[in-house]
Amino acid sequence: MDISTSQSALNVFSLAQDITANNVANINTDGYKAKRLDVESAPDGQGVRAQTIVESTEPGPLTNQIQPRENNDGRIEQQEVITEGSNTEVSQEVTQMIKKERGFEANAQVVRTYDQMAGVIIDMLV
Repeated sequence: MDISTSQSALNVFSLAQDITANNVANINTDGYKAKRLDVESAPDGQGVRAQTIVESTEPGPLTNQIQPRENNDGRIEQQEVITEGSNTEVSQEVTQMIKKERGFEANAQVVRTYDQMAGVIIDMLV
């Protein structure tokens, strides 16, 4: 039995969860573009590996903001500017976090079971 497949999946789920957490952390950062991890099969079918981190091209919502600016007389005026908000969708991110958590748990259980089986075999040989 080889657990490298589950180990590679644990690494990928961990990285993907970090990316999702970063998306959620930047939900209020103007101009932030959500990212996702593309995954590919590892060589010889031995699990999965991270391929690329892809940034979304979807625009974020436009909002009006008031910002101070100095005019020619040195006085501070308020200026209305339109800024693009983050394109992160909380509902999508939470759903992805749950899916990744379940995938991580399943692969962690495979590793635990492998460890238990190895312990039983060692006990039988000793």
